[in-house]
Amino acid sequence: NMGEKFSSVGMSDQAVLSYLRGGEVKLAIETCVLLNQWDRAVELAEEHNYPAIEGLLSKYATHLLSKGKTVQAINLYRKANRHTDTAKLLIQLAKESKSKGAEPDFIKKIYVLAALEMDAYRNESFNMEMGAGTTTKGGMTTVDQTQQTLSNLMAHDSATSSDKELELGWKGAEAYHLFMLAQRQLYDAQMDPDGAGFDTAMRTAMRLNKYEHILDPVDVHSLVALTSYYNGFFGQCSRAFTKLETSEECPDDKKEGFSELAMDIFTTNPPTDPAKTVDADGKFCVASGKPIQEDSRTTRCTTCKRHSLTQEIRRYALRNCPLCHSPLGGTSAALPTAYE
Repeated sequence: NMGEKFSSVGMSDQAVLSYLRGGEVKLAIETCVLLNQWDRAVELAEEHNYPAIEGLLSKYATHLLSKGKTVQAINLYRKANRHTDTAKLLIQLAKESKSKGAEPDFIKKIYVLAALEMDAYRNESFNMEMGAGTTTKGGMTTVDQTQQTLSNLMAHDSATSSDKELELGWKGAEAYHLFMLAQRQLYDAQMDPDGAGFDTAMRTAMRLNKYEHILDPVDVHSLVALTSYYNGFFGQCSRAFTKLETSEECPDDKKEGFSELAMDIFTTNPPTDPAKTVDADGKFCVASGKPIQEDSRTTRCTTCKRHSLTQEIRRYALRNCPLCHSPLGGTSAALPTAYE
């Protein structure tokens, strides 16, 4: 009765305390939901092992998203160890940030967080299923362990195949990492009296062609055109201008400007390259964008599993992975307790 009276006048804390003293956990949670005290409702549900917590989490997340509080919804799912839901919202946030013109470095960090959530989901799923197999079957032979591992992999693939966006984490981080790296290399080359770095900048920019589904295609082809122009590769530059002039994402007024600029450039410069360009689809060094050969000495990050040329790590005196910033040669990066 006390709980009902407190609830009727909006005194949620007093109502919850009264219901809990009376052993009515369900009424306490329902009161929190009724008075929009969602965080308290989730806290009570977790504390008292409320069976309907999954539905409660979904309702609270929907409530937060309807209010435009995406980050709060992400933190809610993160707190509940709902890694796939967290990753999905993070990728959605990254796309929204891109449409709003956010800084590439900020978007890259969001993709890294989404990738870490998916890695946590995989590790948690595998450890749980392997642990269950060991408990029920006792000592497992090598064949049994191999079959169990394959079963776990297939279960994971079926769980994530319905939503391909969940696998965008590391690819998205790669895309924005290379995008910023190519620009930094371009500016460094412009500051160099010999212009020796233009070739490196161009080859890094060319790798961005396979990330058009993540980056803005106009930005990608513009960067390729700019770096190849400075590097004297007018064949590559011409192909980039052609893509800009035919791109559906490019506004008509910009297409007209690109056509005029192309006319000025290729009137005096034939669209040919002075040398053959290296295939940009192979394995690359995340520190420099340079291709990694079979006999190259590399350093592998234990978190993102990407490689860097050891000579580049030493050259820049790096102690952290250039892509995900985890310590090199140390433990994998830990997920933050909350995202800000």
